[in-house]
Amino acid sequence: EEVFKNETDAELKKGNYIFAERDGGIVRFPSGFEMWVYIASQRMPTTGNRYLFFLNRDFPLIGPQDNDLYILTAYEIEDDVVKPLDSPGGETSPFLIFSGKKWQLLLESLKKELKGSKNNDAQILSDGGGI
Repeated sequence: EEVFKNETDAELKKGNYIFAERDGGIVRFPSGFEMWVYIASQRMPTTGNRYLFFLNRDFPLIGPQDNDLYILTAYEIEDDVVKPLDSPGGETSPFLIFSGKKWQLLLESLKKELKGSKNNDAQILSDGGGI
């Protein structure tokens, strides 16, 4: 839907695809048994849902990458209500500030922070079509 900030060399705009990674996934054993492996307090985005992604190129285990993007965190937007993808720190997590709030409140806060921001580390993208 909208790119709020882009410091990559790629042209990010509505209708273009991007690829972003997150640690975790499904491990399929030879027996056919499947098991989710993930980082505690981090959920995976799912195809077809709407998100506000916070992306960058600095991967936790391998460091900065030239072309790949890493999902720092995201907020799922369902029926214009915000649901954080992550909750590190449990019930006291700062990610929960917007939990259950209207999407417009998060959007206004984001734009206000970006307007006054001098720190340009994060890549911020809103995606209406999932990943």
